[in-house]
Amino acid sequence: MGSCACNSGYKGENCEEADCLDPVCSNHGVCIHGECHCNPGWGGNNCEILKTMCPDQCSGHGTYLQESGTCNCDPNWTGPDCSNEICSVDCGAHGVCMGG
Repeated sequence: MGSCACNSGYKGENCEEADCLDPVCSNHGVCIHGECHCNPGWGGNNCEILKTMCPDQCSGHGTYLQESGTCNCDPNWTGPDCSNEICSVDCGAHGVCMGG
């Protein structure tokens, strides 16, 4: 009985499953249905590109966490990029908080 030698990009007993061109996704992700899903901080078709932090990644008010791809905001700052200042006073609908 014969067996299949799958073309690049396919796997399985009968070559019926899509596979990633790099099945281990450069050791920085997982291959799901023929597509690499990269760990935080990695990108590219095969998770081969280290995403570097932009200087303004956390708006100057936090620390970028490479592992999770998120910002750890300084006290009194919030938001995905730490750009929202937390106000210590309620100015209501007729004012804007200045300086925390």
